[in-house]
Amino acid sequence: TNRIAYAVSIGHCLPQQVMALTFTKQATTELRFRLNSLGATGVVPNTFHSAALKQLNYYWPMISRSEIPKLIPSKTDFLIKAAANLKIEMTPQILRDLAADIEWRKVNCYSINQHANFLEATPETSHKVPAKLNLNQLIELHEEYEKIKDRKHCADFEDLLLIAVGMLEHQKDILEAMRKRYQFFSVDEYQDVSPLQQELLNLWLANRNNICVVGDPSQAIYSFVGATN
Repeated sequence: TNRIAYAVSIGHCLPQQVMALTFTKQATTELRFRLNSLGATGVVPNTFHSAALKQLNYYWPMISRSEIPKLIPSKTDFLIKAAANLKIEMTPQILRDLAADIEWRKVNCYSINQHANFLEATPETSHKVPAKLNLNQLIELHEEYEKIKDRKHCADFEDLLLIAVGMLEHQKDILEAMRKRYQFFSVDEYQDVSPLQQELLNLWLANRNNICVVGDPSQAIYSFVGATN
């Protein structure tokens, strides 16, 4: 926060040019309080997801005639429906493991086929097929979940980042507008950044080096869903 406040105070960047990222709403509130106390009142901290959602809400009408997909608060209902369609028995534990597996696949930027190949090729790793399911059932559930979600024009939390990455990769004018706006970057709790979040950060940042990250590997809490930094 002192680095951000100093940069703003000397005119190195405008408050609205700062991309300050952390991982929870509570942390963004704390960041905003500290920045305000240091005089950087115009800086608005975000989580990766809230930053992506704001950008999608703003730019989506410019690139699509349809409404932005509706964000679902939980995967559970769609997974129950997918399991019923496939006549696969579910328990609360399998549902939790399946939801975590879908999240793991997406934050590691794997397609469903790539995910299947990874699980088949590396059975000795800590990430395994959820208990009570075989690999074929797992892949069928992934596919059916995505089909149901697409038919209902919905998105889960990981989709937000995937859609944002896709938008920036394919809409070069939007990508350049984002890079022009944000000139100064700061990431808190960097040890919990996933490969998908890193990909989005790389798109925002381009080849610039005006970034500060703060992290402690010993405090990592999201490695189980793919955080590797």
